[in-house]
Amino acid sequence: MLIQCEKCHTIFNLEETLLKKGGSKVRCSRCGNIFMAYPSVNGEKDVVEDAPVPSIQSDTEIIDQLILIGDEEEPRGVAEKNKAFEEDLESVYGDVLSEPVPDLEKMGPEIAPYNEGIEPIGKMVSQKKRSKGGLRIVLLAILLVILGGAAAMTYWNPELIQPYLSFESFQPYLSFLKTPEKEKPADAGVRLLQLESVAGSFVDSHKSGQFFVIRGTVHSQYPKPRSHILIKGSILDNKGKVIESRDAYAGNTFTEEELKTLSVEEILKAMKNRDGMARQNFNVPSGSSIPFMIVYDNLPDTLSEFAVEAVSSSPGA
Repeated sequence: MLIQCEKCHTIFNLEETLLKKGGSKVRCSRCGNIFMAYPSVNGEKDVVEDAPVPSIQSDTEIIDQLILIGDEEEPRGVAEKNKAFEEDLESVYGDVLSEPVPDLEKMGPEIAPYNEGIEPIGKMVSQKKRSKGGLRIVLLAILLVILGGAAAMTYWNPELIQPYLSFESFQPYLSFLKTPEKEKPADAGVRLLQLESVAGSFVDSHKSGQFFVIRGTVHSQYPKPRSHILIKGSILDNKGKVIESRDAYAGNTFTEEELKTLSVEEILKAMKNRDGMARQNFNVPSGSSIPFMIVYDNLPDTLSEFAVEAVSSSPGA
């Protein structure tokens, strides 16, 4: 007998004796559709109940591979569950497929097409790295400004800073600011020494003729005591050329009467006393001042001016 698939309409030639009177389940070998096939009624072998077969044309292909499925029937409960499951699936897929596709352009600029405005992940990571690098640069700049301001205040107004906040205490932290080619020489102990009340005058000596005497005081702004402060005086001619220089340790001074009576050898020897008279030049406290004096003899007539500077000092004991 001839049987037609209800889905793909393929016609199969099946031995009618293989079918039960109540019908048998068969599977289409082409589309896999499962349907019920019934034997012909009243000897009509080319008709299937509820599934009429169209007239066969000469060129219609008839296939013998119609697959019979086992006669056992599924339990009623299982069949009902399978049917309910299939209905749920059809409902879900129907809802999804029936929803209209959203128009991204009408949804606003916050939703962009997939291939527009979206940068690769690698580029986003690099931007994050650059942002972190920019933050580090800003923080470093702020730190440099703070340290630079503190260093400048200490350098120009050290008396406003406590000893533990002195310029020397900041030097270890500011060392990274120095470059090898522009590194400044080490402090010889004069950076925070200040000369005050400097004046020069002539004194007539009974033994050595006329002296030229430079007097003044040296003020220590170091946070810790200093010792052996050395002062240098230079005599310049009318062309600004140095014609004689002489060193003297602070703390060695003479009265006007002593300058008139002492020899130049005694005076020069006294100026070489490192500790100074009465040890004035030893452990000079921070913020203290001590006097100094430099004496010259046998000066030329071209004497025009003089200059004074601190040469060195050493840390106190």
